[in-house]
Formats: sequence, C-alpha cells, structure tokens
Amino acid sequence: MTFRTGLLLLGFLASITTSVSASAQTPDGNEGSQNDITAAESQARGVVSLVVRREPGVGSVADRVGAVITATWQNTEVIEVPASQAEAVEALLQLIPGIESVERDAVVSTPDPEAAEAPDSSGPVTGQSSTTSASTGPNDPRTRDQLWWRSVTDYAGASSVETAWARAETNERLRVVVIDGGFANHEDFSWRNGISLVDDGRGVFSYDADSCDTYHGQSVASIIGARTDNGTGMAGMLEADIHPARVLACDSSGHLYNVARAIRWAAGEDVGAGRTLPEPADIVNLSLSAETTCTSNLQAAIDTANQAGALVVASAGNSRSDASGYAPASCRGVVTVGAVTRDGDQTSFSNYGSALTVSALGQQVRVQGPEDGHRWMSGTSFSAPIVSGILGLIAQDIPELERDTLLDLLSDAVTPLTSSSNPMGAGILNAARLQEEVVGLLGRDEPSLHHAMSVRTDGDGDSPFWSHVDEKRLCSLYEFDANERAETGVDYYSIFRVPQGEALTMDNAEHVQSGESVRFVLSNPETAGYEFGLQFCSNENGENCRSSELIPLQTARLQAPARCR
Repeated sequence: MTFRTGLLLLGFLASITTSVSASAQTPDGNEGSQNDITAAESQARGVVSLVVRREPGVGSVADRVGAVITATWQNTEVIEVPASQAEAVEALLQLIPGIESVERDAVVSTPDPEAAEAPDSSGPVTGQSSTTSASTGPNDPRTRDQLWWRSVTDYAGASSVETAWARAETNERLRVVVIDGGFANHEDFSWRNGISLVDDGRGVFSYDADSCDTYHGQSVASIIGARTDNGTGMAGMLEADIHPARVLACDSSGHLYNVARAIRWAAGEDVGAGRTLPEPADIVNLSLSAETTCTSNLQAAIDTANQAGALVVASAGNSRSDASGYAPASCRGVVTVGAVTRDGDQTSFSNYGSALTVSALGQQVRVQGPEDGHRWMSGTSFSAPIVSGILGLIAQDIPELERDTLLDLLSDAVTPLTSSSNPMGAGILNAARLQEEVVGLLGRDEPSLHHAMSVRTDGDGDSPFWSHVDEKRLCSLYEFDANERAETGVDYYSIFRVPQGEALTMDNAEHVQSGESVRFVLSNPETAGYEFGLQFCSNENGENCRSSELIPLQTARLQAPARCR
C-alpha cells in the first residue's frame, strides 16, 4: 500500500466511523444497542450484524469503526452497523492486521406453519397399533396419537419407532442439546442445565402465556425426551440428558451467529454463556432456519461439533423451496430432514432438494403444549426431532457404533415416499430398519462379552446387575450376554479364551467361567491378547460340551473405558 493510498483509506475510515457512530445511536440519543430489540426488529430498522473473527491477541475492532458490540466470545465479536454502511465497514475491517474474517449475519427463525388440526378418524389413529401388542409400547396415553411411532403398515409416513423402542436398551445415557426458543417447564419433561444467548432478561425458560407465548422449543424437545412409560402424557424416545440452548426471542427470531455459538457450546466450548457442558453433546437438534446459504461461521461451528462426535440434525425449512438456499439445512455435516404426511406424501410446505438427507412425519405431529397440555403441530421443525430421537435411540442402545457408520446406514433404513414431485432425501427414516441394519453390521444378535461400564443404565434399565454397584467395583466387571443364541435345554453357557491368532477350538482353549443364565457377570478376567468363544456344556467346569468348535463372541465393547484405566 502506498503512502497516499494509506492516507486516503484513513480519511475514508474516519468518515465512515463518524457515520456509523451517529447511526448507532438509539432513538433517545444514547449510544449502544437495546437489549430488548430482537433480530427481526433490528433487521427492520436497517441494522446489520457483522461477525468478526480475530487472531489471538488482537483486540476489539468495534471502536475503530465506531460500531456497537452486541456479543463477544473467544476471538470473535459481533458488531452492529447501519445496512447502508455495512459494505464499506466490511472492506475496512478486512484491511486491519489480525482480522481473520468478517461476515454478515442472518436472521434465523422457526419456520411456519406450526399449528395443525387433529387428524380425521380414518385409519387407526386411536388405540393400539395394528402391528404391536399393548405390552411392547410405552403406557403413556398420548402415545396413541404419536403417529411416527406406528408401523408403515398403519401409516406410510410413520417410522416404526415403537418396534425399535421395544427392542432397545439404554446402554449409555446420551447428552442432547436442543437449540431453539420457547422453552418451559412441563410436568412430563425433565431438563438439564442450559443457556440463553438472548439478551432480554428472560433466561432459558422464556415461555410466559401473557408476554412470551412461543412454546416452540418445548414442543420440539418433547418428541425426543418426554418422560416415557410413566402412565401420563406422551412418550419421548430417549432417556437422555437434554439441555436447552435458547437462541430465539419471544418473536421467534434470532441471530445466526448465536446458533453457531450454541453449537460450539454443545461441542463443549466456552462461549461466554456462563456455563459449559462437562462433555460434548451426542446429538444437536436445530429446528430453525435462515434464508441464506451456510455461512463460514456456522459451518465452522458444525465442523467443531462433528469433530467432537455430535450428530447434528436440522429441519429443511417450510418454504416449499430448494433447501440449498437455507441454513443450517444446507451446511455440510448436517442430517437435514424434510416433512411428509401420515400418508407418506411430501407435505405442501416442506423444502426439498439435494441438501436433504431423509424425511419424517411433519404434519399433524402430537407434541407437548402450554400449561402442561398437548397440541397438534406441523412443520419440518417437528420432523427433525423425530430423526434426532431415532438416531439417539440407536446410539444409546449400541454405544460402540461410530457416528459416521450410523450416518452411512441411513440411506438403507428408509421407506419410500408415496408421492413427491421433488427430491426428499433417501426416503422416510424407519427406526426398526435402522436398528436391523446396525445389528446386522455389528453382529449384535450374536453372543457377546463386554465391559460392564458399557451397559450400565441410569435407573431401572435392562441391566439389573449394575444399579447397585459402585463405579470402582464396576470397573473390574464384565458381562456375558447370549443375545439371539439363547437356547433351551442348556445346562451351562461356558466362556473360553484362546490366544489371538489361534483357531477357536477346544484344543486351544482355556475355560474362563460358566453360568446357567443367558446373562452373567465375570469378575476381572484377563482379556489382553485373547479371543473369546462360547460352548454349551453339561457342568460348570466347561466339560462335556456339545462341540469342539467354539462360537465366536462379539467383543467390540470389551475394553474398559478411560476412567477405569
């Protein structure tokens, strides 16, 4: 840069700074932003937010252009400038040494439509599903209205959740972050600690019937984690720790930069919100949309969450448009979900296109409503948590399953749409089919030997050994499970081990332990350098067995977790 050019830029910067400073005045003439002005209101006032990322050690840039700071965390700050000056300020900021990026923000909101009429009486809307018995499903009375739980033989737009739920176990308690607005306390729901990135003084649980009546986030979260099998209300799919991250104001609008910030929080980062998650989330649900392509700030946050192991699920949007023009639907590393009717047709409002991964029910979805009630809703906002819940149901049942492996199986675990004039992803996600795909891949129907910490549940789960065992003792225990190889007329299930690389035969085997039950506990067996097999024997010493060939045991979860080592 020449000396003359530098002087001209300095002069231009000074003039712009004066203009921005004047325009940043609030209506009463005071400097700064008004905390109660929402993202939508700021946009209507002709104000633009710029997201500025700085190199470490570089100070704030707001004073250099006379702008108002609305948020700051790590090496990022957000400034407000008049829309008429935004392009010039962007150009000037990019000339400042140590500025990594400058990006315009977008307004995000919950996509319409929302409220829906109750389904008509055609088909088995009430009562038990035609394909399951009353003993297999949860006893929550509103489950009869949760059509996505039903079989595709009942409704082409259903996801067979009930079948998968009946087979699954809570082998690992997941962490789920719901990024939204309109959270509330409901008698049939338990929240864990959350954050609010909306600076209106209402905190995380913003619902108020008189002054802040949006209930969107609560309705979304209820699909994933309403209390289940407690004889009241509706049924969620997961027994999980569900954390709310409020990014939407009472008018259901918010800043896209706060969505990115909340995703980073879900990944375990400190974003200046007052608290951090002790461990990254397993699932992040985004039932919101901005009419913009994926911003670099948002994509970087999603990449961070993916790297931390999170499954990020987003609604496609409700504009009957190509989802590639909407975020977070168009971002990489996102499971983007479209909406179908109970008959399996594309809904009249769902976005579509190559950005979609799968679809799920999005019309006449039964969810929690205000005042501890329930309501019918429509929108891709409610399709996304159905997919989040299904993914979580599989992940908590089979915790050794890798994130990328689960995602790779989605396209083979769908049923086709009945009709659609646009691409709607691979099809309608089916929980039972996904469960079968995973079990087939990992051999979970075969007998297994695994570390006890990999199957410990948080209460009355299907692993009764562990509810009373302290963690120190638990670290020395292993569990055998016959799974689908459980047989009648067996005296003892006998576990043997052979050195790695040797044939799984009795000639090479050393007896480890036997048990009369299809599941039993082993205390601190030596596992390093061995492969394990099963035989059916007539006594507890592993003698008089049916065959000299051993049945291989699945040992994917054999290694003790890090906190035991």
